[in-house]
Amino acid sequence: MSIDNAYKLLAGHIPQKTIPAVPFSPIVQSFIADFRTQLLKNPSLSPDWKSLAFWLRPQQIKKWQTNLQQPHYRLGRGLSFHIPPSNIPTVFAYSFLLSLLSGNGNIIRISPRIYNHAQQVIAILQTVLQQPQYAALKQQNAFILYDKDPTLTAYFSRLCDCRILWGSDTTLTNIRQIPLPPHAIELVFRDRSSIAIIYAQTLLQLSHESQETAIHHFYMDTYHVDQNGCASPQIIIWVGTPQDCHQAKKIWWSLLAQKSSSYKLTSDKVTLKYNQLWKYALSLNIPGSISTYTNFLYVYTLSTLPQDISTLRGISGLFFEIEYEDIHEFWPHVNKKIQTVTTFAKDIISLRRQVIEQQLAGIDRIVPFGQALTMDIIWDGIHIIDTLSRYIH
Repeated sequence: MSIDNAYKLLAGHIPQKTIPAVPFSPIVQSFIADFRTQLLKNPSLSPDWKSLAFWLRPQQIKKWQTNLQQPHYRLGRGLSFHIPPSNIPTVFAYSFLLSLLSGNGNIIRISPRIYNHAQQVIAILQTVLQQPQYAALKQQNAFILYDKDPTLTAYFSRLCDCRILWGSDTTLTNIRQIPLPPHAIELVFRDRSSIAIIYAQTLLQLSHESQETAIHHFYMDTYHVDQNGCASPQIIIWVGTPQDCHQAKKIWWSLLAQKSSSYKLTSDKVTLKYNQLWKYALSLNIPGSISTYTNFLYVYTLSTLPQDISTLRGISGLFFEIEYEDIHEFWPHVNKKIQTVTTFAKDIISLRRQVIEQQLAGIDRIVPFGQALTMDIIWDGIHIIDTLSRYIH
């Protein structure tokens, strides 16, 4: 079978010759504005695609452009080959758009596992690319469908100037054995784990309405993606006196039990969560207790943490928790696998300073509840647009 017959072209065109562009070029910004308009006009799209449209608002793009150092002395690197993850269907679009804004042509591999969820949006991308004013972009960008195929991946890797990989450690290790051209660079966004830090006093001082808002945002960070996102908190670190933590936990889990009742909990998810819970109960060898508030919410309370806290992974409403009177007791447990901390906005600056002062190997983001899954041009500590463009000096 020929290479051309081994994949399906979903939108665009495989670039014959890649022409680097300046970052944030007018044609790209116009294309993104038209794409965003089509997303907003489509009532059948799920909320996560509406979130993409909000993310692409003009003032946000302008902010990124303003913050990019020396944008007028930059060009894209050429052709980016993307292998997005198959557990979060929207990532392919974010990866593509950030590379496009950086001045690159793109080949985006779509996994069959996400195709059904992505099909409508890819059709919208194709519709916009078909407009005459975007003919040049159509020739420089392609969305292709194929299952795991090392031969195809090797073929497209040989063409690229940058390879962008998202996935589990095993997946990334296998793909990275496929060589790149000597000049090409590689961005790797590996599987990571995240936590929430809640100062009990902060929660207790909030009004009931503000507590409910915080719970809603926490729900969106977790249940919205079945806790599959690397930025979705798995462990809640409570900080405060035993009395304050007891009172704060009682409020938090009670409100989340109510909120989570709207979650679409299938029989498959129940089975997976139940099996996950008892796997930990039998293997952790750590004193603790399990609370099943509802079938939508299980909480595993730990007396201490395992050596590698990133191994604690919940699903569909399974969370771990531990409390400390002083946050400094927790910092030694942070490792390179920990990506994001979600917390209350008022605590962010203090936590950020402590992460730097403690010289921690992990934690790249500290964001308010509700923003765990919000993609930015800086991800895993990498400035994506800066990295995907080259500086001409």
